Amino acid sequence: MAISKKLPSYERQVNDLINKGGAVANTNKKEERTIQNIQLRLPNSLIKKIDSQCTNDDYKIKKSRHSWILDAILEKIDRENV
Repeated sequence: MAISKKLPSYERQVNDLINKGGAVANTNKKEERTIQNIQLRLPNSLIKKIDSQCTNDDYKIKKSRHSWILDAILEKIDRENV
């Protein structure tokens, strides 16, 4: 049996804290996602038409394909809800 020096009180407190451990993170909380990913399959011909619409010829500003599709969906929803 090995004999070791007695630890100073602060080291003993640190060791006690380490050995005590901590609580497990609460994994029961399920936050509702505000955005959900979907997969959308489109023919190449439609993608080319969308891409041509994404460029505003007046200002030469290109809107992202994602934004253009979102705008089109929202516009369709607005028309259907009238």
